[in-house]
Amino acid sequence: MTTLSQRLGKHGALALWRLSTDAVETVRRRATDLGPKVFAGTGALTCRIAGHPDTLRAYVAEMNERFDAGLVAVPKEELREIVLTDKYVDGYLDPHSFLVHPLNLVRGMAEEATRLGARLHEGSPARSLRSNKIDNIVTTHRGSVRAQHVVLAGGAHMGFLHRWLGLATVPISSFVMATRPMPEHIWAVIRTRAGISDNRLIPDYYRVLPDGRLLWGGRASAFEPNIERLERLLRGDMTRVYPQLSNVPVDVVWSGLMSFALHRMPIIAPVGHGIWVASAFGGHGLATTTLAGTLIAAAIVNGDDRYRYFAPFGLSFVGGPLLGRPAFQLIAWRQQLADRVGRLHHPCPGRGN
Repeated sequence: MTTLSQRLGKHGALALWRLSTDAVETVRRRATDLGPKVFAGTGALTCRIAGHPDTLRAYVAEMNERFDAGLVAVPKEELREIVLTDKYVDGYLDPHSFLVHPLNLVRGMAEEATRLGARLHEGSPARSLRSNKIDNIVTTHRGSVRAQHVVLAGGAHMGFLHRWLGLATVPISSFVMATRPMPEHIWAVIRTRAGISDNRLIPDYYRVLPDGRLLWGGRASAFEPNIERLERLLRGDMTRVYPQLSNVPVDVVWSGLMSFALHRMPIIAPVGHGIWVASAFGGHGLATTTLAGTLIAAAIVNGDDRYRYFAPFGLSFVGGPLLGRPAFQLIAWRQQLADRVGRLHHPCPGRGN
């Protein structure tokens, strides 16, 4: 938010913050309505890595004063009662953040959308997109669809369906593992149901699941390692923070593709006659995709122009997969080196990011 304030001014940054927090509340309402299979708890704890600059308290004060964020500082003594590790110095809690089961959320929303009249077609990838002065034609492997409005609501899997969007985004892999259930062992060292992350640009992020598994994610890479090496890397990250968990078996490991833009902000914009883009959410898609859908729907139906708040963050050339991936990997290696020596600080704000 500090960077956005410098670029957009106080009022522009505050407008984006309010839009994002409204979107968070929309997701909260949907998750709550769908029940306990979706809504999985509250709270997000961000921890400062030992050796990194002592700036979290100033960050909390600034966010609370300028944006009424409601963040709560967690000093070292309190943090040690929550997570038994010497890798963290202090942190802050965002009590407004919450946890969900994402697949159950998607299934619940799909069922509700169908009930309201939407027609969902899985397994129908778009092959091409053409526009004329009247409408837009989307071609699939089994036919085509004509529409006055088309929303390219996707990320790293769209390829070059829209040429300039393909050149403005780069697909990046992130990785997650889940341990086997060992509730007594895991709860003994991680004594919270909140989601936890650290203050690096590429953080570890994790939480204890209701059945006593530890869900652990992190890292980012332009190129995906094999499963065996990936498990070793994530297990190494976990035991670096919690050596007490070195004997906890890993049950499953997987990866996912995220779409990033050069400016690291979402792309929410019209890009042609009746064509809209909702993309480049970079791992923060749950609330910001909701925001994108709200803004684009309001623009199409009501002529609402709030999407223009994202106009400064458009289709900046990043090289697409061919050029963008190697460039990102070099940046990631530099960042990881800087994080290890504690030279750079990233407070990793929670809700609305």
